[in-house]
Amino acid sequence: GNGADVIYQAADMTGLGVVSGAVEAGAKAIGMYGDQTSMAYFSFLSSIFQDLGYVVENRGHATRDGTFRNDGAEWMPPLKEIFYFVAGSKDTPFVAANVPADVQAKVLAIYEDMAAGKIQVTSSSE
Repeated sequence: GNGADVIYQAADMTGLGVVSGAVEAGAKAIGMYGDQTSMAYFSFLSSIFQDLGYVVENRGHATRDGTFRNDGAEWMPPLKEIFYFVAGSKDTPFVAANVPADVQAKVLAIYEDMAAGKIQVTSSSE
């Protein structure tokens, strides 16, 4: 390989081959869209869960209630409602054996700052 220590794939189920390759190569993995840590728990750092159910329900209610915006503005769901870290359960954001406590705290602090709007994330197309 090219010496990667961590593999992050954003391909949901089609990315499982990437995760399998990472495990075989001894790299750590970060799952995406759902909790993928059950594939090889101790080869993961975490998974990033994307709650699409929240999006469907929220936009469905906005349509039903007549509050759905149709002005071309991009709707941005609250970060904590759509993305969160999970490693076996929503209450366990990281595989503790693979992510030191100080690193977990730093990552969660950045996540909190993003959720609070203290860190602005822009699109690569901007």
